[in-house]
Amino acid sequence: MAIHHTRIKTYSRAKGHSAIAAAAYRGGYLLIDPKSDARHDYRGRAGIIQSRCLAPPGSPAWADDPQALWAAAEAAERRCNSTVCRDFAIALP
Repeated sequence: MAIHHTRIKTYSRAKGHSAIAAAAYRGGYLLIDPKSDARHDYRGRAGIIQSRCLAPPGSPAWADDPQALWAAAEAAERRCNSTVCRDFAIALP
């Protein structure tokens, strides 16, 4: 019997969350927050076999770079209580 599971987590600035920190953790990257100069280094995290940043054809070149992409996503939200990103975890049978 297949087990179906879906989880959606919201990252909010009001709770001190950062899209850059979340992306660094999920992808096993070293990402630096340009706003606070905080280094989020998860390159040694176990369990990450492959991580890749993909963008559709015709998108700007910076969209293929995780550092530039997540810095732009973080900068796009200006309010102190903004939702900076969402994390979708979906188990497929």
